Amino acid sequence: MKKRQLNFELLRILCMYMIVVGHCLFHGRVTAKLGYGTVNYFLSYLIQSFSVVHVNCFVMLAGYFSIDREFQAQRLFRFWRQVVFYSVLIGLICSVCIGVTGTDVIKAIFPVSSNHYWFASVYMGLSLLMPFAGMLAVQLTKKQYQYLLALLALFFSVNHMIFRVNTYGTYVGRELPWFLFLALLAGYLKLHTRPDRKYFRYGLLGYAAASLAVLASVYLSVRLHQEDIGYFLNYNSPLALAAAGSLCKKHAVAGEPPGWMDPEGGRCGFRRLSDSRQLPDSLSGMGCFSCQQGSPDTLGGHLCGAGSRGCVCNMHLSGTVTAADISKSRKMVCENGVVCKGAEVLCPAGSANCRGR
Repeated sequence: MKKRQLNFELLRILCMYMIVVGHCLFHGRVTAKLGYGTVNYFLSYLIQSFSVVHVNCFVMLAGYFSIDREFQAQRLFRFWRQVVFYSVLIGLICSVCIGVTGTDVIKAIFPVSSNHYWFASVYMGLSLLMPFAGMLAVQLTKKQYQYLLALLALFFSVNHMIFRVNTYGTYVGRELPWFLFLALLAGYLKLHTRPDRKYFRYGLLGYAAASLAVLASVYLSVRLHQEDIGYFLNYNSPLALAAAGSLCKKHAVAGEPPGWMDPEGGRCGFRRLSDSRQLPDSLSGMGCFSCQQGSPDTLGGHLCGAGSRGCVCNMHLSGTVTAADISKSRKMVCENGVVCKGAEVLCPAGSANCRGR
């Protein structure tokens, strides 16, 4: 049975609660009925300000777990089937109760393509693009990855905040480019940072500060009689991004990934593999593999000792590496393009994120 990570599961549950509350306040017209500028009006926006992270966190969680994993068509098909099933079911109920048009029928049958449910449509597109995003992520150096994220944040968030126009394909953060950016951001946290619980407090403080800043923007908009009162409640606003990033930051801090130690020391490392290990014939085309908390990914289990705690093994492969090549190798990791002695088969010259030992 696959071992779940409690911190991520709790974050998912929290985001679900935020979505329900946010929909009740906004789509239920609760905020609109409280009286413009009243205390209760601002209290409702206080709740919305702290709930603005829900969609961004959901997408980042998806990107975190998908960035270095193989594409699973069956899982995506199951998601599509569930969306179509409930879309048709709701359409049938509406046809009996209130009546539907021909356009409604088409949207009910093709909910993803027709953008009938915007999140399902954009998430489906993201899932189809994630294998290619993963290939890019594992090939970039840490510095290149940082430049890419900075440019995307400038295009999709900062530029829109300044000019309020859909220059680069994002408007309120419900678009595919924004989801792809969030997935890449989460991928950076996974590939280039390490878990560290002592940063939990800083993450919560950052989340609280960004959420209160959203509320402050609402207050100033009301006092200055601005039309776009809830602009910073958009998913792609810099404050919403900062809040979501801070909430996820508590799980990771920049630095060298842990585990560059022998498996005998309780951490994950590369060690000589016995002939009894079941390895694929080759590792051709794999960009990265990892294993965490004793639940190895597809290829990570071959190099990480079973049951290792806090295990994170990242390796960038080039060309085809055979099982025989790995079996001959000894403890090894590579970083910054340095070819390690006895590790040439796994760390060719120029490999990113390589550290010799």
